[in-house]
Amino acid sequence: MKDIIFKNGKLEIPVLSVRDHTESQFQNLIMYEQHRQGRGIKYFTDYVTFMDCLINSSKDVEVLRHEGIIKNYLGNDEVVAHVINKTGDYLTLSNFFYSEIFKNVNAYYNKRWNVGWQNEGGNISLVLGLSGPF
Repeated sequence: MKDIIFKNGKLEIPVLSVRDHTESQFQNLIMYEQHRQGRGIKYFTDYVTFMDCLINSSKDVEVLRHEGIIKNYLGNDEVVAHVINKTGDYLTLSNFFYSEIFKNVNAYYNKRWNVGWQNEGGNISLVLGLSGPF
């Protein structure tokens, strides 16, 4: 979970295997983190939130699956998207562990957007693909 890295425009994410029991495991781990004593970083909650930001539809799951980031043992990308999105609902964050990665990804893609816009004279079809995942 802590091994998510953004370097030189590439986001590296460890493999996530999604199986029949994944949703209940995620919910139990999140509940444990949310109710334990202290205000430390909640690594698992933050990881699920991070993945929820990346996944909005079955197309996102398909891309992540083709990149080797998600192993879908459920057989249906729509179901995986639903599991991640449902698990990510209503989470409260404090001291978000991946905030620096979010900031760096956004800065990178905003810079790429601006460069693409300037170099291509505003060709929207080219630069839309550079807008980034966040």
